[in-house]
Amino acid sequence: MLPQNLPILNYHKIDNKPDVGITTRHPDDFIKDLAILKQQGFNSINFKHLKENKLPKKPVLISFDDAYESFYSEAFPILKEFQMTAVVFVPVNFIGKFNTWDVQIGRKKYRHMNESQLIEISKSGFEIGSHSLTHRSLTFLDEKSLISEIKTSKEVLQDITGENIISFSYPFGLLNNRVIKYVQEHYAYAVQLIKFKQQLNGTSLYSIPRINIYRMDSEKAFIKKLDFRNNTGLVFKNKLIQSGSWATVLLQQFKNFNRYN
Repeated sequence: MLPQNLPILNYHKIDNKPDVGITTRHPDDFIKDLAILKQQGFNSINFKHLKENKLPKKPVLISFDDAYESFYSEAFPILKEFQMTAVVFVPVNFIGKFNTWDVQIGRKKYRHMNESQLIEISKSGFEIGSHSLTHRSLTFLDEKSLISEIKTSKEVLQDITGENIISFSYPFGLLNNRVIKYVQEHYAYAVQLIKFKQQLNGTSLYSIPRINIYRMDSEKAFIKKLDFRNNTGLVFKNKLIQSGSWATVLLQQFKNFNRYN
């Protein structure tokens, strides 16, 4: 069971370099985010704490999709300074490589963490989760490819870290009953991004809602997002922002169609 009203926050990049996208959070703003969490009495957890039922008072779960190298260089030391933990979801086939799976304005690319960096953060108490093999929308895949994305990604990460991988993040937040069926066979938890009002207080451990923290979020907006499960007004806004990821989804489908035709 999930604690009632557990805030689950999701980041992508923490970086001070110029970026056209909105998923890069400036390190100074990230520091302010963590300071707010501390001031409000939150204690960070990961899914292993949930599984072991070792929960502090007023828990918060901080996650990072894509395992960018900026997590290691920027977010990792800041989190350690605040004595906080996080869950990092890894697109396995891109470990140590650039994010060529993504559509970027200006074709700017970002590197993902390498194996030694993943091992280091894992040994420091941070949880590693799977973000599939290739960061493709799982809902479009045939059975064989779908199983490989879910099962093989877990096996590779377990070989790298020596840890049991228990959590999964759906690429682009896209899922259906067929995808959930296979995820349930290999993981204890799976996260998505909120898109609909009815997901806010869902109890399924395989469609756990999170909310993205964006570049432009003010301190006031960040505080509001801590209570996103009780704030349905955030849902429509986030659904609109998340719709931008369909550019990557459709381009991936186009590339794969051309490859096999």
